[in-house]
Amino acid sequence: MLGDLRRELIRKVQAQGLPSAEGPLPVVSLEDFFLGNSDYGSIGCNLSNNPGPLAFFESLKAVRDDDSVQEILVEVNEIVEDAQTWPFADRVYLLSSAPALKPGVTVYAAWWD
Repeated sequence: MLGDLRRELIRKVQAQGLPSAEGPLPVVSLEDFFLGNSDYGSIGCNLSNNPGPLAFFESLKAVRDDDSVQEILVEVNEIVEDAQTWPFADRVYLLSSAPALKPGVTVYAAWWD
């Protein structure tokens, strides 16, 4: 089952063109990226206290449950060709109808590598 989920994720990513130097990187749903994923190296791998993929999944699902959030997509930027390593992501996209920022609010970006 785990291997099937990983293979299906890789199929979806490759169908969008990864690996490719042209065009945007592939994006997949939270479920596509996280279901079956126990690889701490797949996301947040350079965090000193990496909570692991399950914690990322639960947190992102909670954000997605907000009425102003339409979807959260995971950008996959690397596939390692071995049977155990999960594809790698260092960015998510949040699609939201939340109102524009209030005056005086600063935007911060979070990116991990």
